[in-house]
Amino acid sequence: MPRLKHIRHELFCLAILNGMSQKDAAIKAGYKVSRAIKTGSDLVTNRDIIDRIIELHEKIESKAIMKPKERKEILSEIGRGRLTDFIDTDGQPTLDENTPHGRAAAEYSIRETYNKQGDPVITKSIKLHNPIPAINELNKMEHIYEDKTPEGRVIVNSFTFILPDGTRVSPKELKGINAIDVKQITEGQADT
Repeated sequence: MPRLKHIRHELFCLAILNGMSQKDAAIKAGYKVSRAIKTGSDLVTNRDIIDRIIELHEKIESKAIMKPKERKEILSEIGRGRLTDFIDTDGQPTLDENTPHGRAAAEYSIRETYNKQGDPVITKSIKLHNPIPAINELNKMEHIYEDKTPEGRVIVNSFTFILPDGTRVSPKELKGINAIDVKQITEGQADT
C-alpha cells in the first residue's frame, strides 16, 4: 500500500507506531487539540489508516527481527569459526571484513607495551565464542533433542532410528530388526 493521500493521516500512523496515544498522535499530525480525542478515535476506525499502520508495523518488524534462516546462518558461522580464520599471512591475529566466520570472534584487542629499548611492541589477541552453545541452539531449532515423534513417521538421525511405535534403536540394532516386525508394530498401532 502506498503512502496515504492525506499527509496528516500518514503522520498520524507514524505517531501511533511510535507509541503515542490516539489523542497525542492526532495532535502530532496537526489536528486541533480541542478535537484530538474524537479525531484520534475516528482515525483508528478508518480502514486505510488501519491497513497503513499494519503495513508500516510489518516493515519495521521484518527489518528488525531476524528470520530463522538468518539466525541459523549466524549460529553456523559461530560454530564453524576457527582460530586459523583470524590469522593473517604473517601469523598475526586479524579481524578484517574478509575474515571467514567473522561472527565467531568474541573479543579482539590490541595492546601496546614497550620493550627494554623503549620501542613499542604491539600485541594483538583474539578470543572466539565457544561453538558448543551455538551448535546446541541450532540443534534446538532443528528439534533434534525432542523425544516425541509424529505418529506414523520414522525419524532418522545419525545416532538413533525411531520406529513408528516410538522405540529407539541404534544402527546396529536396526540390522537385527526384521521389516515384517516393523510392519506389525505399525499395524498394531492402527488397531488401537
